[in-house]
Amino acid sequence: MIKLAKSNVTEVDVFVTMESARETAICVLPCSRKQHLAEMAKEDVCYLTIYHQEQIVGFVILAIEGSSVKFRRIVVHPKGLGTGQQAMQAIEGDCLRHLGADRIWLDELTENKRGIHICRKQGYRQCYVLEHTEPCCCLKRSYNRCL
Repeated sequence: MIKLAKSNVTEVDVFVTMESARETAICVLPCSRKQHLAEMAKEDVCYLTIYHQEQIVGFVILAIEGSSVKFRRIVVHPKGLGTGQQAMQAIEGDCLRHLGADRIWLDELTENKRGIHICRKQGYRQCYVLEHTEPCCCLKRSYNRCL
């Protein structure tokens, strides 16, 4: 079972290391320590640390945009144990109960097949594909209305 807690600035170096891992760096664009600290200071951004047996096994970055919440980043290590799925389920419940979210969404790099598969398994649906520096698709899950 995982536990989620508000992240602390002392954990940022662990986040940078997790993002830099070869298997993760191909799925996310890694941020520097300085970038993470700047994002953490923003009022509309929420960092959560994922713990398993008191050990950090990942982190999540959420962006709160009115009644919409964006999973800006989900990083777990090690992969393949269901940690990311458990974190998504827990965070969705919190977003619905405490933030009144009616839409939770994320962008996935198109080559992140594992991430896209997990999101679809969790009930997210593709809404569009973007072509910019890194091709990505938007996946969303709506609660109060059909979009």
